[in-house]
Amino acid sequence: MTNLKLLVIGHLARDVVKTKTGTGEFWGGAGYHVAMAAAMFLPAGEVVLKSSAGKDFNKKILIEKGINSNYLKINESENCDKHFLDESTEKREYFSEGILSEEIDLMDLEPIIEEIGWIHLASSPPKQQLKWLSQIKSFGRGDILISADTFDTFAAETPDKVHQVFEQCTLGFLNQGEWSNLNAQDMKMKLIRKLGEMGAEIFENGEKILGVECEREVKVADTTGAGEVVAGVYLAKKILGVPDDEALREAIKMATKSVENFGTDHLRT
Repeated sequence: MTNLKLLVIGHLARDVVKTKTGTGEFWGGAGYHVAMAAAMFLPAGEVVLKSSAGKDFNKKILIEKGINSNYLKINESENCDKHFLDESTEKREYFSEGILSEEIDLMDLEPIIEEIGWIHLASSPPKQQLKWLSQIKSFGRGDILISADTFDTFAAETPDKVHQVFEQCTLGFLNQGEWSNLNAQDMKMKLIRKLGEMGAEIFENGEKILGVECEREVKVADTTGAGEVVAGVYLAKKILGVPDDEALREAIKMATKSVENFGTDHLRT
């Protein structure tokens, strides 16, 4: 799959996160985190981020990381959406402000669709992901590999729609709560179950085929984006032809680094 690009579709926002260790504000959104992680391993220009942002975001942040930002739509009349996450107590609370994420439309991607080898749908409402899948189908590229991630709330409140998304994909990413809500053990597709500080596992046809543990203990500052780092690094490694065990091991290694500080901009290979 070398020389074929990874297309990441998902949100770019300003994350405001409160944890037991403090508060952080940084550039984030699931699409942003996945693209930033993948770009650490793929050549410049081979990660394409399809998203929307406001006038307060500078594309230079992506360009300096080697991410193709030509398909990032900037709304000059609005600021970026904000995502608020409170993990300071046992009850995890999340809400968002803004509507720019609703503007993500894929039809302008047609000029480069032949260059795409893998498409990743970052954690987003399944209604949006189903729209994107319909648009991808219209391009007539049935050979493109597609993966998807989801979010606890979507898996709990609209499991049927999340299933509809995953059934159209080659690979799915789930955390333990999402796995339970979706009865993922009955799903036949390839799945990566993210286990937090315990590592991750790969399943095919409902059977575990690989498990990777974290290599070291870590003092957690913020887990925001860690799951996206797993996806971005794993996908980049697979595009480069790396076997599953090595790809997942590197993904867990980088996700472990990511939780040591807020966000993912601090990550280095």
